[in-house]
Amino acid sequence: MDSGYAGSTPAEPSRIVFLANDTTYFFRHFVPALEAAADVQADILALLPEAPDASTRKRFSGAMNVIRTAHAQRDNPVWAFANTALSLLAILRRVRPDIIVGYSVRSIVLLIIAFPWLRAKRYVFVVTGLGTTDIVDSRKSKFFRSVFYLLIRWINHSAKVWFIFENHSDATRIGIPPHIRTRHLTVMGAGVDPDEFRPEPKPQHKPLRLAAVGRLVWSKGMDLAAKAVSSLVDDGYDLSLDIFGRSDPANPLPVAETEVTEWTRTLSGIRYHGHVEDVPRIWREHHIGIFPTRGGEGLPRVLLEASACGVPTIVTRVPGCEDFVRDGVEGFVVRPNSVEELKLAIKRFIDEPELIARLGHASRERVMQTATSKIVKQAYVSIFRLGAEQTASHPVTSPEQTADHHVAASDIMGARRSTMSDLQ
Repeated sequence: MDSGYAGSTPAEPSRIVFLANDTTYFFRHFVPALEAAADVQADILALLPEAPDASTRKRFSGAMNVIRTAHAQRDNPVWAFANTALSLLAILRRVRPDIIVGYSVRSIVLLIIAFPWLRAKRYVFVVTGLGTTDIVDSRKSKFFRSVFYLLIRWINHSAKVWFIFENHSDATRIGIPPHIRTRHLTVMGAGVDPDEFRPEPKPQHKPLRLAAVGRLVWSKGMDLAAKAVSSLVDDGYDLSLDIFGRSDPANPLPVAETEVTEWTRTLSGIRYHGHVEDVPRIWREHHIGIFPTRGGEGLPRVLLEASACGVPTIVTRVPGCEDFVRDGVEGFVVRPNSVEELKLAIKRFIDEPELIARLGHASRERVMQTATSKIVKQAYVSIFRLGAEQTASHPVTSPEQTADHHVAASDIMGARRSTMSDLQ
């Protein structure tokens, strides 16, 4: 393995490439990273499986180039993965980036495999959770998990490689000892804009309104939220649960929208609204956010959005959620897969309604101190501007430390003008 880049690294890299396997997810979650790249005056390329939609193209017109990558094919995943790896290698060798930023388990694995044949000066692996394979104990999942962890531990020895984690647990689960985490940053999720997501008056009348927002996949645990609320409604409590989101067929364990629709017919107090673009409106109309994830996530962005809006939350004791929500401070933290503990947490808000305002205010403060888009942007800027010879002197950064480094947000539209393209 390469022990590091020989020679000096430019303070301002000339080209930064972002790699992600979901176009919509990338543009929704990682704008702070794009702003950071614009701040260091880089040429910006994004390697994505699909072209952005019209509104996204308009928003980022002139700020970056988009290069389409090969689509994964679930009917022959091994061949699709190999084809994607070869295609990716060819593209990266052609565009010759100074820094490569990879998001998600799949993208990171692809980059590690291609690593010996690449010549970038720095690699930034953003671990947005360990995925379904970390919480499913099938033979296939256990095998992939062991291979992925081994690859991460191996690549961690390169002085060219930096990691960004969204919680304090994932590096430990992977098996990276604290004393060799010198090129690691921990940030509270992807960051949210506190001006877009801000507290507003909540409904003053009954019922108590809960909302669950996110992709319809098994790991999100929305079925648990539905069962908990329905059981309380059947017991005579005045409350409701609104579910927002759409199914994700690319996920190994999707939940069909027809199944969620069936919940609304068979379970009391449950309503399903599908995908909604205006997320701030959801939190204006609800008192509590409920996120009973089974695990595998970094730190759910929807949790940060609810908290920024001054909405208290009920979460499970899994990495990410328990890093952000402190039990009894910003909300309540319960055991995973426990409908009974979810019911007890909901009843706390029913029996003590003053908790809604108090915990909601604390949630907003928690975001402002640890998880704004400015804070996350600064983490990326620090890596993009960092010379390779400096890496050994930079230890792990906690969210509280990161919160001290606020910078003025720059408009990504001020990045170098180049044409949004759709290169095959």
